[in-house]
Amino acid sequence: MKPNLLDILTHQEVPIDSKKLNDYLTGKMDSENEHAIEKEMMQSSELESDAWDGWQQASHKKNILIDVEDINKKLVHQLQPAQKRTPRKAIREMPLNWWLLGLLLALLVGAYFIIVAMMA
Repeated sequence: MKPNLLDILTHQEVPIDSKKLNDYLTGKMDSENEHAIEKEMMQSSELESDAWDGWQQASHKKNILIDVEDINKKLVHQLQPAQKRTPRKAIREMPLNWWLLGLLLALLVGAYFIIVAMMA
């Protein structure tokens, strides 16, 4: 999947640049450019204009870009295909060393019980 498809601000024909948006939200942009951005957003679809109204009413305008970046990261993570699990090996596929270790352990436990039974 192309990474630019996962960016929530690039669904428009001409996406708003993050730097321009940051300048607008922090008040560092001149009034002419602010007006151009506002005009573009108000002429867009109803959903986008509602989102723009919500951004205008937000109390933490400086944190909006951080929130957008967090949403983009979450989208990228959620849209990645799930990693396949490695299948477990069947008992027949276990290496000979493990079989020998198990046999030795069983012999030691059996010998212990035989010795304890002879001493009793």
